[in-house]
Amino acid sequence: WWGVFFDCTVVGWLLWRRSRPWAFAALVAFHLATAALFQIGIFPWVMILAVLVFFAPDWPRRLARAARAAVDGETTRAGGAPTGSAEPVALTPVVGRVRLVLLGLLAVVQLVLPLRHYAVDGNVRWTEEGYYLAWRVMLTEKAGHVEYAVTDPSNGDTWTADPGLVLTDWQAAHAATRPDMVHATARLIADHYRRQGVANPEVRADAWVTMNGRPARRLVDPEVDLAAHARGSLPPGWILDP
Repeated sequence: WWGVFFDCTVVGWLLWRRSRPWAFAALVAFHLATAALFQIGIFPWVMILAVLVFFAPDWPRRLARAARAAVDGETTRAGGAPTGSAEPVALTPVVGRVRLVLLGLLAVVQLVLPLRHYAVDGNVRWTEEGYYLAWRVMLTEKAGHVEYAVTDPSNGDTWTADPGLVLTDWQAAHAATRPDMVHATARLIADHYRRQGVANPEVRADAWVTMNGRPARRLVDPEVDLAAHARGSLPPGWILDP
């Protein structure tokens, strides 16, 4: 609930000049904590940098002046107010129109990308087709296990392979719950056995996933040879219904 309160109010604290430094400090602490606790890549660092947009536009110049003053041993006026400010650069009409067009295109992209999953059948939280940038942050908690069956088509021999054969532990934990990563891992396993001398190995996955505490269900069709399909070319229905 503290996380909900923080997310719902921090923009207001950042917009208010008097509370902005404290809100920024809290935001940095929040994202450093999430970076330490969760495997979420560059997200915390992007958010920390992006929040600087809430500060006054001339803060880099004021920071540079303060740094130069500190290096030179100079003192600033009481309160640290800047001694001067650069005049804003006037834009030509052409540059202004180009900027508006580019900003408009960016806005369209930001609206369309999160909605693209509606063009794909199935529950995006389960299939994850169109999941990225789909406004589903922290709405889905998955855990699962996957085991791969590898078949040598030359003699019919079949054996099991663990994803740890080609992935680190944290990669394997993420790959077990996402159909596209289950597929990518199968292709990596096929490449591994090709290097071992197995020609055209077949790789099938038996993946079981629980979503938001529900009973585990099979994620993908265990009869589909995932190694035989390139990315984006898998048959319809290879991701099973939850």
